[in-house]
Amino acid sequence: MNLPDRIKSVTLFELLTSVILVSIVIIGIVSIEMFSRYQVLNSDRRAKLQNGASVALEHMAKHISQAIGNTVSGPAVRRYSDLKGVMIRVDSNNNGMADAADTWIAYRHEDIGGPATDSEIIFYPNSGSTETPVGSYETITRKLVVGSSGLEFIGNFDAQRWLTDRSIEVKVVCRFKPAEAVSVDNPENTMRTKIDMPSVSSN
Repeated sequence: MNLPDRIKSVTLFELLTSVILVSIVIIGIVSIEMFSRYQVLNSDRRAKLQNGASVALEHMAKHISQAIGNTVSGPAVRRYSDLKGVMIRVDSNNNGMADAADTWIAYRHEDIGGPATDSEIIFYPNSGSTETPVGSYETITRKLVVGSSGLEFIGNFDAQRWLTDRSIEVKVVCRFKPAEAVSVDNPENTMRTKIDMPSVSSN
């Protein structure tokens, strides 16, 4: 029996080349899928952090802008001695005057379960004017950076920690895992706002 003139067969080199090319295509597809999934996850984490910080700043702007006070009736904003927040005297009866009906509110940065877990901004709607806020409270946002840099109130404070200006700048720093360093899987978001207090006077 005669063999055909051309026998169709695959050489070892051709087989290896085919396997390599198919492997490159599969690796490329998997890499694109993993990159896309990482980008979506990272974007989602950043969006959550930004939303939380934005809600907190809007809440503070709404309430702190109602601060009322002067050097005669008493200043309006005081920083806590541990630098983890401020207490604010607000015009509760909306009469535009500092009087006995005014209420003290507070914003504080508190750790939850120790420095290695999480922290939050807490709002006290009726805190009193002492170093220890009293009454009920609500959590405004979580995921703050652990330590004094998570929530900062920036302004001209005197030796007794009273704000001497009619405006204050608030800085919020959120991180997906607050106690861990910033990384590609642990994004950080920083937001600032300046709050004007038209009913506060330094005179």
